[in-house]
Amino acid sequence: MTTAGIEDLCEEADVPNGEQVDGQSSRNYFYCVWGKTNYESCPTGTVFDPFSEACQIPYHVREASTALTAGQAHLSVLPLGVSNLNATLTYSVGSSTSPVMNAPIYFTSQNGTHLCIGWTNGLGHASCNASGLLGTVDQLLRGYTATYGGNGYNNSHMSTLKEAGGHGTVSLL
Repeated sequence: MTTAGIEDLCEEADVPNGEQVDGQSSRNYFYCVWGKTNYESCPTGTVFDPFSEACQIPYHVREASTALTAGQAHLSVLPLGVSNLNATLTYSVGSSTSPVMNAPIYFTSQNGTHLCIGWTNGLGHASCNASGLLGTVDQLLRGYTATYGGNGYNNSHMSTLKEAGGHGTVSLL
């Protein structure tokens, strides 16, 4: 998913009304109203603050903690491929934990081979499948790494969500 496929993020996850942080860009946010997704941008020179749920000048904003939990994927030998590489990304503000929507999650094998990229949905869940020259079966059965790089540095803005990573398992089908 990319920002072109965000229309249903609030509806698919039954997201409560209000502002939600964007996992791809610290300048943008989602405004959910009765399941309808509105994609908004902060004014130039500001970022969306997940703590105040408002656009703020960057030096007033702290990064929110994130957690990335990777799950179990499945390996097929002929043809060689890994299906259901998956992870769930959340962020915390105080004692409240919420899913991160529209975030790119990078999946790699344990030896660093790029497998695929998935985008989080309204529940913070991303998944993808990988096929082709992925490495050896032994390498793939050692599991995979899911990585999130924050929501700002790739867009030349301050990140308001911290980077996160997780390890997932791979089982033979």
